[in-house]
Amino acid sequence: MKDPILISYVIKNVSKDTVRIWHCGFWCNNKIVVTDSNNIEVPRTDWGKSTLSAFSPGGSRDKNFPIKLAPNETDSAYEKYNLKDIFVLTKPGVYNITYFYHEIDDKSTIKIASNILKIQIAD
Repeated sequence: MKDPILISYVIKNVSKDTVRIWHCGFWCNNKIVVTDSNNIEVPRTDWGKSTLSAFSPGGSRDKNFPIKLAPNETDSAYEKYNLKDIFVLTKPGVYNITYFYHEIDDKSTIKIASNILKIQIAD
């Protein structure tokens, strides 16, 4: 249980059109959710609670900048995150991890939910 659980993500434009996503720091428009095998959200650490409170699609942005993704192009700009820094993962079991990107601007709304990643924590 001492080893980190590092995750990262890639957004891929699977549409036929160029799309625009926004970089403004990870937590403003990105959210990670972890649920247990009963689909109940896992408690967050204090730092994890602060990341959730920073989630604000369409909120104020000081250094917001657009990234255009052509069809089949990907964006993987953010670092890896240790789930143990964000969530209380002290019990053995199977956990489901979903990454959400959600941004609202004056021209569009984009909501993306990742595939579910299943992990198992052993004793």
